[in-house]
Amino acid sequence: MDYKQFYKYDKNGDYLETVLVFRKKNGEIKQPKNTTEIEPVLIENGISRAMYYPNWNGAKWTEDKEKWIADNPTPIEQLTDLEELQQDDAEQLLYVAEVEQQARKARQNNADLLLSLAEAGVL
Repeated sequence: MDYKQFYKYDKNGDYLETVLVFRKKNGEIKQPKNTTEIEPVLIENGISRAMYYPNWNGAKWTEDKEKWIADNPTPIEQLTDLEELQQDDAEQLLYVAEVEQQARKARQNNADLLLSLAEAGVL
């Protein structure tokens, strides 16, 4: 069967769907209302790609890539159980290192204080 492909848009020009119209017995193919034969795609570097939120302006399709990006943010990757455990382990090791450093500083401060007291003849 012979048919023609059209691209339907709403009253605002926003793309709705692809419509196939088959040739009637008398050979006629009638274009439906609010459709165009122009496909809503862009050619970039010789490669065809679908448009982001295509909109028909009466002469050509335009796209709203910024709106699409805003409506479809990149999902945040979730850590696996193993990665979470590794991250927890690294955080605990960092905490232990910080506590050990504070303990060394406290011991040094105590030693300095004892030395000062001994030099002053208090001890």
